[in-house]
Amino acid sequence: MKQLLSDRPQQLAAGILLILLLLMLLMGMPGREVNIIKAYLWPATVALTAMMAFAVWKKPAPAAVLGVGMALWFLFCNVVNGDLYLQFNLRFVCTAWLTYGLCLPLMLVLDGEHREKWLMLFALCFALFMLAISVLSCYAALTGKSILLPATEGAIGITSNRLYALTKHPNELGCSMNIAMLCWLFLGMRAKKPLCRVLCLLALVPLAFSIGLTASRTSIATAALVLGVAAAIALTAALRKSKIWLRWAAGAAALVLVASVALWALNAGVPLAVKNRATLVEGGLLIPTAYAEKKAPAKDNDDNELIRRDFTKGIGTFSLRTGIWEAGIRYIRENPSVLLVGSTDGQVSRIPGWILGRDVYHMHNSWLEMLLQTGVLGLAAYAFIIGRMLLAAARQVFCLSLPSWQRMLAAAPVVLLVCTLMEIYPCISGNVWDMMYMVLAGAVIAMDPKRRQAAAA
Repeated sequence: MKQLLSDRPQQLAAGILLILLLLMLLMGMPGREVNIIKAYLWPATVALTAMMAFAVWKKPAPAAVLGVGMALWFLFCNVVNGDLYLQFNLRFVCTAWLTYGLCLPLMLVLDGEHREKWLMLFALCFALFMLAISVLSCYAALTGKSILLPATEGAIGITSNRLYALTKHPNELGCSMNIAMLCWLFLGMRAKKPLCRVLCLLALVPLAFSIGLTASRTSIATAALVLGVAAAIALTAALRKSKIWLRWAAGAAALVLVASVALWALNAGVPLAVKNRATLVEGGLLIPTAYAEKKAPAKDNDDNELIRRDFTKGIGTFSLRTGIWEAGIRYIRENPSVLLVGSTDGQVSRIPGWILGRDVYHMHNSWLEMLLQTGVLGLAAYAFIIGRMLLAAARQVFCLSLPSWQRMLAAAPVVLLVCTLMEIYPCISGNVWDMMYMVLAGAVIAMDPKRRQAAAA
């Protein structure tokens, strides 16, 4: 405790973790969340960002500097686009500051000795939280009863053929559960005791089942890829005494086989397991607040029954996403100033409605969303951070001499980039999974072997 109080980076880590935990507890309580952000979290975030800026100045790194710069740029874009006092976009700006100004550079300013401990603590807290939601989701699906959590405005259950939990959309849930799966895989490979490894592997079962319940094709495909990559890394580590070509061949075969089986199981097996056990809505909000007025909960089992999603249906338009992307590009053509100073989250969320008349509230692509909200400058900073992470990840994933847990950690944020092509998660949605993703990305950059060699020299 004495060391914690005297070590500024560790103070930052403790403060960020406390805010992350509080935001997890506030999930499903949008009204209370906004009030607490206004009263407590916004001042705390600004204070922690000032501390982080000083820590980055003392221990500079390009990605960390850009992270803090992006936090300030989000604020600037909101101010110049009319929300001078953050009356309408405070929650989003606050979570953007937490994501880029705090969570991303955190792992870069921590010393190697403390970095791994805090990383494991962050991963464990997030993984346990999502595991609890997934277990409740499985119970709701298998028993046909929606679960109303005390002191929240949301419920957990299946409606409109998909899993909803705590007012979060199935696509959001699927992405966050994929992050949790990667956290459990990292923790399991890092664990020294066999019992801990077994428990971490068992935690994957309800998470994978819940991803199948979301019926999100992007999340299902990502989960299959997660399991395939984990199998490949584990097998190449187990064959450490074999020839290099055999290890790579076995790893590639494991990736394809496990990913294929997992894809079928999550897309076809899960709906079959809960057939005729659909959840009836008994109260509480299952559908996200933004959709609640447009879409009322179903009143019978037929509309609630989980169905298998056809991966080939709508593939030409990526499930009508191309129309949303065209609307975003059209908005840029009509408002070219967006390329310079971006826009606000509230304005961007209305673009599909303005142009297409559709009940869609984001661009379904993190790159386009980032361009619309932060302009060319923000997109360039984001691209540099992702590129730096990819370079660091490649040096670690393909280095067979590194421990399997480090290779799994390096693969985690890379695999999750699949979601960013079809969704805004987990990079610019303003939720806790964005923050956890950037913690992982920062850790991968910090553990880059080339960066360590340069620091040692």
